[in-house]
Amino acid sequence: MNPFVLIACYEGIIYAGEAAERWDTYVRARTHARNFGVPLLVVGCPKWGLHHGHGDATLDLEHKWWCKCPNPVIADIRTIDKRVPPQSIVIFSSHVLEHLSEDDAKAAMAA
Repeated sequence: MNPFVLIACYEGIIYAGEAAERWDTYVRARTHARNFGVPLLVVGCPKWGLHHGHGDATLDLEHKWWCKCPNPVIADIRTIDKRVPPQSIVIFSSHVLEHLSEDDAKAAMAA
């Protein structure tokens, strides 16, 4: 068999597993938000809605043409307003922090 076909199959299997894991984590975050009666903020607009849902609002650096989020919030995760009371929102982030420097990721998680 062609080695490129094997690599493509392998990559497809890995991608499908990662997509399923993201959906599972998103569903758990959405359930947690609903159980506590708070909104779910998704960080990073999900491309085409394939990787996970949009939540009640979606935070991103800019509005992307392919983003169909019903409630976009244009902001930087590293500088989320610290006046949001603790436990007043559930934040879901997938495939965002790994694009930041270590210091910026720490700042985002501390916000």
